[in-house]
Amino acid sequence: MRIGLTGRICCGKNYIGRLLTFRGFEVWDLDRVAQKIRSNMRTEVMNLLGTTDSKEIASIVFNNPQKLHALENLIYPELKKQIEEYPYDLVLNGALLHRSGFDKLCDFVIYVDAPVEERKRRSEAYRGLSEEEFLRRDKAQEDVDPEKSQYNCPVAVIENFGKTDAALIADLDTIFSHPPKF
Repeated sequence: MRIGLTGRICCGKNYIGRLLTFRGFEVWDLDRVAQKIRSNMRTEVMNLLGTTDSKEIASIVFNNPQKLHALENLIYPELKKQIEEYPYDLVLNGALLHRSGFDKLCDFVIYVDAPVEERKRRSEAYRGLSEEEFLRRDKAQEDVDPEKSQYNCPVAVIENFGKTDAALIADLDTIFSHPPKF
């Protein structure tokens, strides 16, 4: 089984991912896997963006949709290959599942949602992002919201704000006992 885990910046995807490890899933943080792939493509990345520094790359791609698209086109084919070759239950944790087309590889997607003010608070507290940087990154992820985009597999929504761990686990149990369908 392959599950997608997505949501906008600072919605709590990683936290829900940790809860899914208790269900026996391996969780791949697609940003980290992509970083590893990118580090093996240093020459190509340097030619494309003029840098291999992660912070500089983030600044470039979050401010230039064409550069972001070009970087995705460079990295995604190898990432897709690794996902398809993985033989065990897997959760693909990534904000850009839909845009990348990786949702097509999933049985279903869990969309993690939290109010924008809470996500903004988390981004400042945990990542040190300014409000301006948070808003820029959040805008770049607008198409992640299943209300604004059509996914290529069924989507279940989990609200990740003001809930106890037990309540989040119960939500996950409900999703797995009644998986979403088209």
